[in-house]
Amino acid sequence: MRTVHIVFRTFVLGAVMALPNPAAFAAGYKITPVTRLGYDNMTFWDINNAGLVTGYVTNADSTALTGFVYNSHTRVFTDVTGPAGAVSSYSTGVSDTGTVVGGYASALSDQQRGFIYEAGNYTEFNVPGATDTTLRGISADARYLTGVYDWTYGFIFDRATGNLITIGSSMILQGINSHGVVAGSIRGAERMPFLYDLASQVRTDYDPTTDRYRDVNDSGIVTGWGVRDRGGFGVGVGIVGSPGSMNELEVAGSFETTGLGINNAGTVVGGYETYDSVRDVFQTHAFIATSVPEPGAWALMLCGLFGLAAAAAGRRERD
Repeated sequence: MRTVHIVFRTFVLGAVMALPNPAAFAAGYKITPVTRLGYDNMTFWDINNAGLVTGYVTNADSTALTGFVYNSHTRVFTDVTGPAGAVSSYSTGVSDTGTVVGGYASALSDQQRGFIYEAGNYTEFNVPGATDTTLRGISADARYLTGVYDWTYGFIFDRATGNLITIGSSMILQGINSHGVVAGSIRGAERMPFLYDLASQVRTDYDPTTDRYRDVNDSGIVTGWGVRDRGGFGVGVGIVGSPGSMNELEVAGSFETTGLGINNAGTVVGGYETYDSVRDVFQTHAFIATSVPEPGAWALMLCGLFGLAAAAAGRRERD
């Protein structure tokens, strides 16, 4: 009997010591800023299920952008400079296959043009007849592209069929999940966040109207940003959750925090803005936000371990 009790206590103590300290976790998300040596301004736009992140940095005088892919596991940046002739580029989406989408401007024109970067090659993408095309998202399987053309018309492009679906004026389409659900917002006097289902072609609008949806994962969890009152002042905060039940992401000391991309693990990427009083400039920084269990979840896990150990001890006593 004594031996059984010693085994039981040893099992439970080992299990508790192996768990992360519950006090080290808070409900919601842990936000980790990410910097890149040599750049003061950087924004993350999307993250795939393998942890690859897209975004862009700006040069010293903020006149040009350079897109990149960031491996969040190895912490290595790889520039995505755009097709030949590009003087400015930005990366806004990455699929699970590693296909990157974004936009660029050439030396001949400052009009925005879309690109697809796949297997080391660039392919220009523009909506036929459009003056400007901005790609904003790509589905995990790299089939669907989303974006805006002529600064105001939302579109979805099906690479498998070649079909171009336009949504309407002032519809800003952002990220798209593998089910064909797109996150977006209406730009203009109406202002409304929405989700658009490609299969049913139904748009569902949500409150509050101060929110903007930027991406949606396969579970329907949305990220974006919204305006919240802070002592009588409207402050931009990141949001993540289900429509009508959002958690807020806010970097301490920032003027605005924006969620821009989310993967199926619930990891959010985006940017936040601060003010450098010494140089009298605003700066944009990138972040990765990972979800952490609430303290109650650790308690339930611990209770489960106690239950398993007790059951094992009981079986050994009966034996």
